[in-house]
Amino acid sequence: MSFNRNVMENIASSPAPLAMKTKVDKKIIYCIGGFFVISLLALLGYVFYNANFEMPKLDLKVNLDLNLEKYITPTAICAFLFADLVIGLIFLDQFLRKKVAQK
Repeated sequence: MSFNRNVMENIASSPAPLAMKTKVDKKIIYCIGGFFVISLLALLGYVFYNANFEMPKLDLKVNLDLNLEKYITPTAICAFLFADLVIGLIFLDQFLRKKVAQK
């Protein structure tokens, strides 16, 4: 018991170490950042230099004859409007709660 007390008293009496305050030179940070920017630009330049920019001809024969009457039914429109109403009420609730919280 006394050993623990003596050790704790010695630790309490010794001064706390101070944190080292070192200043980082901004030139070093700029040099490292510049190196990475130049490296990325060089890599991007190499990719563009070796890239083949020719686009192949696309022969797409797309049938755009969609039977929308099959999908847009009165029930689908009512469900869409109901979902919009619910989302609108949620946003209105959030807006009003923010106004109440500011006061």
